[in-house]
Amino acid sequence: MLKAKLLNEVLKILNLNGFRTLVLGGCFDVLGKDGKFLLIKVLVNIDALSKEDAKNMRVVSRFLSANSLTVSVKSNYGMLSENIIYSRFGIPVMTPHSFETIIKNEWLPSILAIKGKHIVEIDVDLLKKERRKMKLSLESLSKKVKVSKKCLYEIENERVNPTQETVEKLEEFFGVRLKKPYELKSVSISETINPQNAFQRKICFKFKQLEIDHSCLTSLPFEIIGRKRKALLAGLSENEEKLETKTKIFNELSSFADTTPVFITKRSEKENLDGIPVILDSEIDEMNSYRDFSGLIRERK
Repeated sequence: MLKAKLLNEVLKILNLNGFRTLVLGGCFDVLGKDGKFLLIKVLVNIDALSKEDAKNMRVVSRFLSANSLTVSVKSNYGMLSENIIYSRFGIPVMTPHSFETIIKNEWLPSILAIKGKHIVEIDVDLLKKERRKMKLSLESLSKKVKVSKKCLYEIENERVNPTQETVEKLEEFFGVRLKKPYELKSVSISETINPQNAFQRKICFKFKQLEIDHSCLTSLPFEIIGRKRKALLAGLSENEEKLETKTKIFNELSSFADTTPVFITKRSEKENLDGIPVILDSEIDEMNSYRDFSGLIRERK
């Protein structure tokens, strides 16, 4: 399956389920919006996902309050299974069918492929309730389902997630569904990407002084993403000529995701490019507060 075909399939699923979509390039391919944001990478072979792209995805997801995922069909070891959630560098990976099930808000078991095993997130409270209803000790249950007492103890105390085989034994014995539905989870870890050059270091240092939470990026049209009262996308360049090629994507993305776009450069004769404020780094040097920064952005729109 070619990537273009897989991308079209993902877009069709989103559009049929009421999502607005924006196709981009770089560390992710699609931004979907339906009250919440989905940041999606489309790859035929999941092993093509780089550690760098995954980190960029996680960083962007945090600042946009988005859920990141990758839609793929195979790895170097073979085809991906349906209804199994894989993971690469902290990014959930799923087949188009599993993706469609989630987008339709249909029930999908939370079965995760981790280190060569399929583990399952289960309703531990229901497991305890069913065991106590039948007045079974952990030792008695262990003998009946042929799962060690230690394993059952660690499952009930939420120290480990059980394997798919163990869950199937427990579900068959109790006659109830213990598997939890899979849910996409937002990025909660506050990680950042370090500046790649002196110019980025200078702007990041000033953003820190202005108390703007931010991170550099390495594989997107914007070099810095940040947030104060709302998300901020900053494009950096030595001069305005290089920024002019980015105005279309900046305007599309800022409108789609309701973010504030800004260009920061060392030399420019213009105060905005296609409505995007242009600020000189020398002007930022003189700012003492975020209010100064946001005020200049408003003036130059």
